[in-house]
Amino acid sequence: MITLFIKFTKRILLIFFLIFFLFNITLGIKEPFPFMKVKYIFSKKNFNLLFNDQLPRINLPENIKKNIKNYSKSSFFEKIQYATYLSREIQSYSKGSKIKTEKNLFSISSEYKEICSELSKIFYGISINLNLPTRIIWLSNHTLIEIWNGNKWIAIDPYSNLYFTDKKNNFLDIVEILNNFSEVKFVKILEVKSDKDIIYDFYESKDFKKIFEIFKNNKLIFQVKDDQIFSFHLLTSKLKRILYSFIFPFDN
Repeated sequence: MITLFIKFTKRILLIFFLIFFLFNITLGIKEPFPFMKVKYIFSKKNFNLLFNDQLPRINLPENIKKNIKNYSKSSFFEKIQYATYLSREIQSYSKGSKIKTEKNLFSISSEYKEICSELSKIFYGISINLNLPTRIIWLSNHTLIEIWNGNKWIAIDPYSNLYFTDKKNNFLDIVEILNNFSEVKFVKILEVKSDKDIIYDFYESKDFKKIFEIFKNNKLIFQVKDDQIFSFHLLTSKLKRILYSFIFPFDN
């Protein structure tokens, strides 16, 4: 009887948590994560002031170090293209379920996950070594990058092989994209030349509408702090295990 009561209580609490979270997101309540340590920003100006000019350093394999040096005098966009190409090349071998850490960030193996957030971490490791101030942005069901071009943040989606402009071909940040979505142009970063290079490409994939709808309907922007980029997935996996224990508390 006590066991049944505990199972029932846990499931009620989980249902309450999910309803509370979805209710907050749906109605646009200002602090939708009451159980997580999150700094809430409510204006575009303040969100875009979150700039750290002290770039962290991530160790690179020797072969990548040499290539990075070759791009030291390249243009801003050429650096973005190189970081996009290399991160997609590394990610193209990933087919498994393992999450990358800083130590194995550039490892090539089929055991790692092939998802947008993993590619964003690889891109981040490359771009900061190209002296491009970079931050990882989570949307609802998608992860992308913003890079500081000296004047503003610009949004880059290396997983979808995209950057974003207005009708005058000006780079856009993520807030501008979401606020003026009907005016946004989706532009390829690279011309994909072979099937091997395609891990996901917005224009080449049959599922491009999914990414389109994510941008169109998104109501939440979440910046991952530099010191949490390689631990955040581990934290969320722990949270998933906790939630799973609520749903199936005595199945194992």
